[in-house]
Amino acid sequence: MVADHLETHASRMTLCKDLNLSRIETANARARNLVAELRNRNPTGLRDLLSDIHLDTKEIRICLDPEKLCQSLGTDPGDLDPAVICFQVPWQIKRRGVERKIIVGDYKAGPDLILIKLLDQAHDWVEQLQNGVPLKTIADKKGVTPAYIRTRSKLTFLAPKVQEAILDGTVNPEVTANRLVRMNIPPDWKTQESLFLQA
Repeated sequence: MVADHLETHASRMTLCKDLNLSRIETANARARNLVAELRNRNPTGLRDLLSDIHLDTKEIRICLDPEKLCQSLGTDPGDLDPAVICFQVPWQIKRRGVERKIIVGDYKAGPDLILIKLLDQAHDWVEQLQNGVPLKTIADKKGVTPAYIRTRSKLTFLAPKVQEAILDGTVNPEVTANRLVRMNIPPDWKTQESLFLQA
């Protein structure tokens, strides 16, 4: 969060106010080095920069130590824009299946790798079945029961838009491999899209 915040201000040239262009460019170059250091998981550097963190019900307010930040940027505390020193970031708890995650900043769901792997396997199993390979043979090769293959193969019959959403991570976060395996998936693609795609 802090690295993103500083990087945004550096790219907009809004780290400092009322400085000449060469001093702003110097501060921005040093800010980029600081951002790289923070992204390399330097806990000491981050701990030194933080002055105060306040957690509210919907946002985190973070204040940076102006003197430490100025040492890193090569500027005076009076030169810093106040918006650089203190900023707010939204946070929320999102549920994905049985787990809960704390999401800080804008929520961008990533692809569910377990669901993607299962979708890929289901396509492979259905292709083998279409080529005449017996269900028991596929199950034995995988080391599972035929029922395991049967309940998961139904994922190949999901609507194309739902399958695309699974692959690019835009499917409704409530859609998990376990949920799809256990549920009776409606055969109508429009119904599936209304159930599984984000509004």
